[in-house]
Amino acid sequence: MRRPQQWIAADDTWREACIDVKVPQKRCEVTDPFDPLYVGRDADGWAIMDRDGSWTGEHIHTDPFFREPAGQGSKDPQGCVFDTQGRLFATDVGSERADLNDGSLIVFFPGPKRDYKTFCFLDKELGSPGMPAMDSRGNVYIPEPQASKVTVFSGPFPSSARECNNPERLVTRKPGKSTWLQGGGEGGLNIPVSITRAPRGHFYVAGAIFPPIINEYDAKGKFVRNIVPADVPKNPIGMAVGRDRTLH
Repeated sequence: MRRPQQWIAADDTWREACIDVKVPQKRCEVTDPFDPLYVGRDADGWAIMDRDGSWTGEHIHTDPFFREPAGQGSKDPQGCVFDTQGRLFATDVGSERADLNDGSLIVFFPGPKRDYKTFCFLDKELGSPGMPAMDSRGNVYIPEPQASKVTVFSGPFPSSARECNNPERLVTRKPGKSTWLQGGGEGGLNIPVSITRAPRGHFYVAGAIFPPIINEYDAKGKFVRNIVPADVPKNPIGMAVGRDRTLH
């Protein structure tokens, strides 16, 4: 994000620890913001972290206030990727209901103070979108486990919030959208949940369940080989490839 030694982390700590559980965690009762166990009733979004893991006090979100129920963009923040222009593309899982596809893809725009306070929704009807990836051309790949596929979005993407000046904050000029990988094909991956770039312009795609598995696909979504055999991982979510080509 053009802020050296800082990182982005999806943050829905209050909701996960204090709302979406039968018995709220004890730390939900801590009110002293200087207490190391303090959670705080922060709105769901993406936290900006220093390299040592400490929070900078900054959040990126579609709604600055914690609401119940949460609106789209704040239901369950997930992965994110930056493009060469500094735009932040992020996914919100949505309600995770089998009868409702309300997951979102959002683009946040860099501001004059290196912040991200303005945004547009690129899509509001995704099937529980997971961890995204971006190729060298700036296309955004979104796993949709609830729809059993990986969808690719292609530009042009909006450059400012002026391009979604409406109550829904939804872009008026929609980007290209097509299915890149359909679950259930060669390789035995059925429920894609995460994707990351691999060497030679390829991608690694993780299936979460039925079975949990990690495969390699070429730039066109054609199966290349299995990377981690079925049922060896438990529930692979996020992935990244290091400079030495190690898959983490």
